[in-house]
Amino acid sequence: MKFRQLFTFILLISAVSAVAQEEQKPEVPKFAIGVNFSPSCAYRYLHITDEGSSSGKLIKDLLNEYYKPKFGYTTGLDFSWFASRRLTLETGLWFSDKGFQSKWISTETAVGQTNPYEKARLLFTSGYLSVPLKLNFNIITTPVTFFISAGMSADLLLYAKNKVFLVYESGEKETLTINERSGLRDLNVSYIGSLGVEYGFLKNFRVRLEPTFMMTILPVYSGEIKNYLWTLGGNVGIYYVVK
Repeated sequence: MKFRQLFTFILLISAVSAVAQEEQKPEVPKFAIGVNFSPSCAYRYLHITDEGSSSGKLIKDLLNEYYKPKFGYTTGLDFSWFASRRLTLETGLWFSDKGFQSKWISTETAVGQTNPYEKARLLFTSGYLSVPLKLNFNIITTPVTFFISAGMSADLLLYAKNKVFLVYESGEKETLTINERSGLRDLNVSYIGSLGVEYGFLKNFRVRLEPTFMMTILPVYSGEIKNYLWTLGGNVGIYYVVK
């Protein structure tokens, strides 16, 4: 009799504990909308079509020697759907500024040239409108969320331009802008990878810090040397969560 009463008491305590834990379990939100901005380091990766080409290797080495990353950025709107406490599906509409730039290159004066320039620098900039689709996996969910993310984006080229900065021997400076997108791929696909941390405040708001790497899967320019654009940035976002 005493054993039966003890057994009943244990079952009752277990049931109450289970209900209490269920009530304390955080509610899974329905979706979230937000805005983001990411200053980034923008550059490109070069791939030689013919690995056995000595001229291709020489050109690649020269381009890597004279060119360097430029400042870029990505900004836009995000929409998140919470599949569970661990998984979130995200999409949105982003604008990205990508490209690269050259170092200052000293030039020699040609015979008979008037008002020669002493040095020059090239800045290549391209703007893309992107629709991302990525999956976030939450490693830790409370009180601060840590997550990893992977996905892809469809990218539409809006513009591409070269800016040439000239400095003349006289000290005069000049900037030339050339809008040039011939030979560039209008539609591309990029892969996205990131790590992030997210913190909730004011009940329905969340702030996010998310270092993100993006790189085009298809070359933006195909020739003897293929060019792939990439960016590495620190994405900051603010989101409103609907529960």
